[in-house]
Amino acid sequence: MKQKETRELQTFLDLPRKQQIAISLLFLGHLKQSEIAQQIRIGESTLSGWKTQERFTKAQAEYDNYQLTGLRSKAVKTMNKLLDARSELVRYNTASYILDKTSAVKEDELAKAQARKVNAEADVVEYKAKLITNPEDVADRTVLVDDFSDDD
Repeated sequence: MKQKETRELQTFLDLPRKQQIAISLLFLGHLKQSEIAQQIRIGESTLSGWKTQERFTKAQAEYDNYQLTGLRSKAVKTMNKLLDARSELVRYNTASYILDKTSAVKEDELAKAQARKVNAEADVVEYKAKLITNPEDVADRTVLVDDFSDDD
């Protein structure tokens, strides 16, 4: 296994083999919990118990993410082909789906940028307050050109 894969699946690879198999079968999604338990020769209650353990759920998330990341490029190629489908409805639905997903990503990036801005503004306000109340506690006394412009 490659070093990158080992890093991405560290918790998963640290699990006992039966738990690894259980996670891979759960990912496939076509077997009932009782069938998975029977296949790896454990009790159904044991599998239920594993599913409540933090280490198991973390390993399951790692495995799911690893598997889905591998399918992402194939899914994008499929969406690209669907944009050229004969059916106008298929083309429309594909285009709408892509636009919805890409704008959701941009909205998430915008929200993160806005959060960074708010945090930076809060840091500036905190710095200004320290300069006013306890100037001796402020190690860096570099003052920006517009410092205290709100108070003038």
